[in-house]
Amino acid sequence: MNIFCTGNPNKKHFYDSLILIKNLISKYNIQLYIDNQIDLSNKTKIDKLSFKELNNNNNINLVLSIGGDGALLNTIRNMQ
Repeated sequence: MNIFCTGNPNKKHFYDSLILIKNLISKYNIQLYIDNQIDLSNKTKIDKLSFKELNNNNNINLVLSIGGDGALLNTIRNMQ
């Protein structure tokens, strides 16, 4: 299974949510892809993640959008 995660990194708990998702799926054979537009360079708690473009989602089984209504609408637009 492949999960793609995107959203609004300016939200207060965005990175905490990303870490929680990563920890939850680590027990299973699930690949987590992060939107390549999200900058994780200064987030040392998050490592070993793969990046992908949202419009290149041919192998994605689930898309998660972290944030509010705007993040969800932006995700839908990017998926075309």
